[in-house]
Amino acid sequence: MDIETAHTLNEVTGRFYAREAESFSSTRQAPWEGWRRLLGLMPSTPTQLTVLDVGCGNLRFERFLAAELPDTQIVVDALDNCPALADAFAGLSVTVRFRDADVMAALERDELAPLLGAPGTHDLAVAFGLMHHVPLASWRSALMRALVRSTAPGGLIAVSFWQFMKSERLARQAHAATERGQAELGVRLASDAGDWLLGWQGKPGIYRYCHSFDDDEIASLAQTAASAGAHAIARYEADGPSGNLNGYVVLQRDVN
Repeated sequence: MDIETAHTLNEVTGRFYAREAESFSSTRQAPWEGWRRLLGLMPSTPTQLTVLDVGCGNLRFERFLAAELPDTQIVVDALDNCPALADAFAGLSVTVRFRDADVMAALERDELAPLLGAPGTHDLAVAFGLMHHVPLASWRSALMRALVRSTAPGGLIAVSFWQFMKSERLARQAHAATERGQAELGVRLASDAGDWLLGWQGKPGIYRYCHSFDDDEIASLAQTAASAGAHAIARYEADGPSGNLNGYVVLQRDVN
């Protein structure tokens, strides 16, 4: 994929979230089962937890943490470029420091790492439901390295990778939406490389770019994180009716 196409797809996805924030958020309320497994990988229940959430969406991971760790003092640095989705601070028992930040623009300028703050400052750094919107492989690698950089020694990094082409229903939708969307948007996608368009609730002209990951890509990105100073402690699949729509990689920042 060239940079011009990446720009177009970022704009398309941004318009989708700006227009459909309310309807999208209403369908994204329940916690993911993969998050429960992540908590099980923590060595103990922390009394304090500093979290970096890149692509925080409607803050349902924060609501999950608040429910699962009621005795933990949690502070979250949350980044997203759709404030309408993240407008859910009221009633949260965790402290959320939200920033309206365009992650894709920062990746293009090679400025994501400083955007995330001082290195080594978070006990847990996550990117859930974000990686599939990153259109270029080099940007995905940069995101993995930036997450590692932001994590304190001994802290955890957790990333989900959507594998929607494992679902027959979603695969059918992706084929149909991509065929329509390419013609309407004037772009060409390499579906054999995992690049697709998805629609939303049958609404005409509404698309979002999504990448469906395979096992080799996930393994390669885990290795990228390892080369940046972390080591993998778990890799698993979870979520969706079949229990395999997300692939997860959980790493621990090296102490030395």
